[in-house]
Amino acid sequence: MGAEQPVRDGPRIPWEIVETLPGTDAVLVARWADLVARAATPAARARALVGHALTTYWAAQTGVSSEPWAALAEQRAEAVAEAVALARSDGGSDLLAEALLGTLHARWGPDHLLHRAPVVAELDTLHDAVVDPELRFQIRSWSVLEALDAGDARAAARVVDQLAAEAEGTDLVLFPRRVRLWRANLAMLRGEVDEAVAANQAVLADTAPTAGAPFSFQNAMVTFAIERYFRRGLADVVDPVRSVRASSPRVSANWDAALAFSLAQAGRAEEAAAVFEPLAAEGFSTVVRDLNWLVVVVILALTALELDDRSRAATLLDLLRPYAALDATHGSGYASYGPVGRVVGMLAGRCGEVVEGRRHLADVVGRRPPGPWTSLARLELGRLVADPGPAEVAADELAGFGLAAWADEARGLARDLRRSEDDGPSAERTGGTWTLRHASGEAVVRHGKGVEVLVRLLARPGEVVDAADLDGVDPDLPRRAVTEPVLDREARRAFRERLTVLERAARRRPGDEDEILAIRRALAGAAHAPSGSAELERTRVRVTKAVRRTIDAVATASPGLGAHLADTVSTGRSCVYAPPDGRAWRVRAHPDPPNRYGS
Repeated sequence: MGAEQPVRDGPRIPWEIVETLPGTDAVLVARWADLVARAATPAARARALVGHALTTYWAAQTGVSSEPWAALAEQRAEAVAEAVALARSDGGSDLLAEALLGTLHARWGPDHLLHRAPVVAELDTLHDAVVDPELRFQIRSWSVLEALDAGDARAAARVVDQLAAEAEGTDLVLFPRRVRLWRANLAMLRGEVDEAVAANQAVLADTAPTAGAPFSFQNAMVTFAIERYFRRGLADVVDPVRSVRASSPRVSANWDAALAFSLAQAGRAEEAAAVFEPLAAEGFSTVVRDLNWLVVVVILALTALELDDRSRAATLLDLLRPYAALDATHGSGYASYGPVGRVVGMLAGRCGEVVEGRRHLADVVGRRPPGPWTSLARLELGRLVADPGPAEVAADELAGFGLAAWADEARGLARDLRRSEDDGPSAERTGGTWTLRHASGEAVVRHGKGVEVLVRLLARPGEVVDAADLDGVDPDLPRRAVTEPVLDREARRAFRERLTVLERAARRRPGDEDEILAIRRALAGAAHAPSGSAELERTRVRVTKAVRRTIDAVATASPGLGAHLADTVSTGRSCVYAPPDGRAWRVRAHPDPPNRYGS
């Protein structure tokens, strides 16, 4: 291995075809297929397999091939796997680097995204032994993208600086341009929004005549759209997005998604839904799983949230959940749609999975450096858990980034949540329904046994109540015969104070969620233990089922309130409502019958 090996055996591999060229053509595909057929050495075949795989990347979208994307993707995966095997047997660093880079380019998309880190790591170890400078720059480029996808902007910046130094004076114009585009994106991630847009536009102006200019133009449009989203002005991009969509048929679905989202943000819901519906067909399977898939699906998810399409939100949650730890990065890292976990958290909350949503949003807030996307995740965390604390912090951060409209929204949310806290939670019966109001949400449910039992608990926070007392069974039967509170009054007070600190923390640390769950369980202190009395056991089952049905009904009407009750109400042989703040609910028009339920 090393410098004495030949740099190339055959024509240059067209790396840029996947990322920058506007399409491919049958002549180019046929030329590389012929090179595969005529390869006289393992090295020549390995390089030809990589080149041919790259030329077929857009073949389905451009009509060069009648085979569907999935079939061509499988063929490409097989081709680059063979190329890697041939390169490993050859033993040359440059050839192995070409084959591994071919794997990253040819398999670029969501189906390889979660598995490519070892490939990038191996390329990084090869870097210094590789002779061809273009291959070395490509290796650095993928290291930058991997860091950006992982949400590690600091690591990305370090590699960008390395590449900038190594590419100084090169005639390979793509790489100095990449350095400038990456730095513009990193500025956007830090919240230097105006500087990022200016830097991006400067790259477009300076490099328009060079290869890849169409891609640079689209990237500038993406950067402008992100700036408009940060400034709550996406209505401004509706017409430009239509124009780009018309000029970019290869990736028209990308721009349809952008158009739907822009229309939805502009308040033009009917127009947005008309664009959104074809993309949502068959569970969004029409969205090609190419290098754009993740960012397109993230935009579609934001559109579904804006349109309050809960059925599609549930589908999109399933699609995006595996990528929650990543960022939605555009192309080779020239723009970012932020942490996927923020969108997954929002989807989960909208679908009633509030505990999951809180976990994803807390993870984003806890692990990312400061920046607009982190602040927006903090805002959504405050919204989801009905806590004014994160919303207030987010308001200050967003104002500091100059994002006045988002800052105003965060302040308004915090103000509403504070007001709700001051008013206190309440449960009011009017006729055959109950209205439950809490900082976490509001729900109207039908009157019945479950809600009667529930509101009795809500009025007595922290008090362990026997299920028989809640149900009104024979007062002569034994109470709490097998389950007693496990914490004294002082311990419960200390636990509640600690829980309040954890719940209101602006940033969660590793292990905080587990501690919160453990404290809630300890506060509940009412786990079921078998009773020797058949009547008491029937009472336990009856009360538990009734309360859980009611909480499910509340969650359907208000996911936030449903999650609060699911977290804080424990049922069993004994029952307890253990909210972090210890506040009792005001219960109005609630008769308290002396004996049997509802009598």
